[in-house]
Amino acid sequence: MTVLGIVGCRIFEDEIVHVLANDPDINRVYIIEHEENNGLLHKLEAEGVEPVVLPFYKIKADLKCSNEFSVIVQLQGMGLHIDPARLKSETYTNVDLMSRLVDGILLFTAPVDGHFPGCKKILRILDAL
Repeated sequence: MTVLGIVGCRIFEDEIVHVLANDPDINRVYIIEHEENNGLLHKLEAEGVEPVVLPFYKIKADLKCSNEFSVIVQLQGMGLHIDPARLKSETYTNVDLMSRLVDGILLFTAPVDGHFPGCKKILRILDAL
């Protein structure tokens, strides 16, 4: 069983939907039950992807029943780049939780005014892990 985690900003919903809907190697998509993921859920369903929506604590048991390539997605709120302490805290939490279940994590971070300060902040956070 191989599992990929995606942690990203909601601004990248469309890009994440494109990746998940068009990769034939992905057998199962899990969406962590959380209000930040509602828009992603609806967009995936509109593309014909039927994700499994579960609270984080129930995903591990479901993964054990499968040998498929799975992806787990957790989106973060928009505007976190405005509050670096909150960005750091939420990213730490999401990466830490996700790392307990996955083989690798793909991060999607958002540009601000055409630049990617969010990326730099997240890379500094990850360097500290």
